[in-house]
Amino acid sequence: MEPLQLKITFLFLLFVVTLLAGIFPVKLLQILRKQVTSDKKRRRWPSITLCSLSCFNGGVFLATCFLHLLPEVREDLLVIKRLFNWDSDYPLAELISCLGFFLVFFIEEMVTFCLSRRRAKRMAQEENVVVQQNEENPSRNIASDRRDYQVVEMLTVTNSETHRHPTGSVEEDPLLCVGLKLHPHNHEVRSLTFLVALSVHSLIEGFALGVQTNNESVIALFLSIVIHKCIVAFGVGVQLARTHVRKFQLILLFMIIFAAMTPVGCSIGISLHQGSMQTSTRSMVNMVLNGLSVGTFLYVTFFEVFHHELENCENNLLKLLSAIIGFSTISFLRVLNHDHGHLGHDHSMHDMLNSTFFENSTITP
Repeated sequence: MEPLQLKITFLFLLFVVTLLAGIFPVKLLQILRKQVTSDKKRRRWPSITLCSLSCFNGGVFLATCFLHLLPEVREDLLVIKRLFNWDSDYPLAELISCLGFFLVFFIEEMVTFCLSRRRAKRMAQEENVVVQQNEENPSRNIASDRRDYQVVEMLTVTNSETHRHPTGSVEEDPLLCVGLKLHPHNHEVRSLTFLVALSVHSLIEGFALGVQTNNESVIALFLSIVIHKCIVAFGVGVQLARTHVRKFQLILLFMIIFAAMTPVGCSIGISLHQGSMQTSTRSMVNMVLNGLSVGTFLYVTFFEVFHHELENCENNLLKLLSAIIGFSTISFLRVLNHDHGHLGHDHSMHDMLNSTFFENSTITP
């Protein structure tokens, strides 16, 4: 089979396998929720399982950040320094990563602020309508006040019941039993920014696959990508299923976009394989995009995963163990793939790209 035919076959396999790996956690969490609501004696283990999966994902994301993305940023920075004869020890890779962190923080706060103002304005308008109706119909004020009092009383009782079960009561929504506080707007923004970061990185992964010239390198790179993407897709699926309860269509849309990014990147790499592109330009783009992705991974890992899990003080040792297992999984894959340099993005990767994709181009700063 020719390398081009092999790449096209792997495009479809990557999409299907990644999509299935991302959708599987949704069905798994549905089963766990049914266990929580159906069997009172077996409600504890689904919560523990969900916590463990979430912390496992946190470990995967943390390892992806420091063992996968950040080394790629540093490696691209070394290429740029070599091309421009730039001798500086300034931690530019770390700076770009922190800028990505603050960028996500800023975007989330701005969106939350705008949505809060819109919600407050809408509530004020509704309140004005109620006041006008009461002024026009004074006889309804007493009945309205009674209903308002009953609503407030019901809310007070509900809140008091909720505070009696800080570690997760069986009377609460199954998701709340693991200490997750739902903030819909925040989760929407974080999910979107996280999806963008993952998609950008997946494009770069697919691009590296698309520029390979022989079957051996295509197969080796495909195996490393598909294993890594399945683990990350599983983690993304768990997070989306937890933060977007009963929004399967939205989760499916996110996972389709994420699964399609690597094939799209591979297609771009195939189409541009005979073209020309400056090494410095490619390295700069990769460095900036991967650096911003590092910041996004950091933000989501600590603010979206570990923060919510640590709010619930139960089974912290098990959560820590799950996070270590997730981190170790990516670390082990990093060791396995070190020889052909995909997960580590080491010097062999740059040498391979420079000798294949850029063999017909003029390398000039």
